[in-house]
Amino acid sequence: PRAQPAAGGAAQGQSAANARALLEQALQSGDDALLEEVLSVRKAAVIEATIAQLPAELLRPLLAALVQRAQSQPARAMELTQWLQTLLTTHTSYFLVLPQLHVLLAPLYQTIDQRLASFKVLLKLAGRLQLLHSHIEAKAQRAAATESALAGPMLVYQDVHAVDDDEDGLAAADINIMEGADDLDEEEEDEDDEEGDDEEEGEDEDESDGEEDE
Repeated sequence: PRAQPAAGGAAQGQSAANARALLEQALQSGDDALLEEVLSVRKAAVIEATIAQLPAELLRPLLAALVQRAQSQPARAMELTQWLQTLLTTHTSYFLVLPQLHVLLAPLYQTIDQRLASFKVLLKLAGRLQLLHSHIEAKAQRAAATESALAGPMLVYQDVHAVDDDEDGLAAADINIMEGADDLDEEEEDEDDEEGDDEEEGEDEDESDGEEDE
């Protein structure tokens, strides 16, 4: 009988020693449920310690299990990548001399290529959609600006006090203009009177000179 995992499962704070023991048992017995429980661990320190202590004869079965899950369940790529990267970097020397390693990794390469191809298509589509959205938004803004310019103000507010002040100012200006015109008329009359007085004085002087000659 296999050992029962600690309460709460491997994802709930399993130590590296417990995770390694469960991983070894899952790989040796082919227990997929137990293996899934171990692979649900997210702590990088636990994953690194678990893989570092794993016996060499279990490295290939673990790699095969990770590749198979990455190919059949692409949605778990982020979850499985941490395990795959740690496994390949920690035991690089072992996998470099492993016969037919490329055959073992071929499904993983194929999955990665498919994801990258889909990503390029999605990226291109996202760029076109963004361009279309920008065009529609700019057109809507121009239409709104045109409509606003044609509509004009919906309400015109006029301050009664400001109008009264303007009228008072205009009335005062009219009064000043009228007073200025009156002043000009008076000045012209004064000038005419002065000119008349000068002419009378000149006539008097001419008469005096005539009398003296006689």
